[in-house]
Amino acid sequence: MMNKKTILFELNEVPLQVLETYIERHPQSTFALLTNKGTILRTETPDSNWLHPWCTWPTLHRGVDTEKHMLTNLSQNLTEVDAEYPPVWKILAKEGAKIGLAGSLHSWPMPDDIQQYDFYLPDTFASDAQAHPVELRKFQEFNLSMVDKSARNVSTGVSVDKAAALLPHLLKLGFSFSTAYKVASQLISERTDKNRKSRRRILQIYQPYLN
Repeated sequence: MMNKKTILFELNEVPLQVLETYIERHPQSTFALLTNKGTILRTETPDSNWLHPWCTWPTLHRGVDTEKHMLTNLSQNLTEVDAEYPPVWKILAKEGAKIGLAGSLHSWPMPDDIQQYDFYLPDTFASDAQAHPVELRKFQEFNLSMVDKSARNVSTGVSVDKAAALLPHLLKLGFSFSTAYKVASQLISERTDKNRKSRRRILQIYQPYLN
C-alpha cells in the first residue's frame, strides 16, 4: 500500500453552489484548502425509496444501494451487513491502513480491531459513548447528552457535569482559543436572537473536526 494520507470529508445536504460561494468569499478557509489541494467528486445514489442520510451515506460507504445493505434506520445491528458489505473504513483497516474516523453514520459500535485506528468517534446517534482514545469518550458523553436534549427542538441547556468531565481533555482534542470564541459567540447570540438556536447543531457536529 502506498504511504499516502487521504482525508474523506463528508458534507451532507449542502449544494455545491453554496460551498463554491463560501470558498470564493473565504479563500483562506479550511474548505478552500481542502478543495484547492483535493478532489471534489459528485456522487449519484441509485437509491429511490429511501432518500435519507442514514440510508444514502451507507450506500456511499459500502458501495451498494439500500436494497442490498438495508440500513434504513439508525442504530441497526450491523453484524450481517458488515460481513457482506463492509464500510470503507473496515476494508482499509483490514488491509493494514491506519484510520481515523469521526462521526460517520452507522459507525457505532466500535470495531474489534480498534488499535488499527488512530482515533474512532462514532456518530452522534450512537447508543453509548464508546470512542477511542479515552479523551474522545468524554467528548462523546457530552456530545450525546447534548443531542439527547435537542432531539426535536434545540435546547439552550448544557450538561454541566458532562462538560466538567470534558474540560481536562480539551487540549488533547485540539480545543483552541478560536473554538472557544466561536462556541461563546454562538451561546451569546442565542440569547439575543432565539432563531440562532437552530445553528447550534451545526456548530456542535463540525467544530471539533475543523480546527
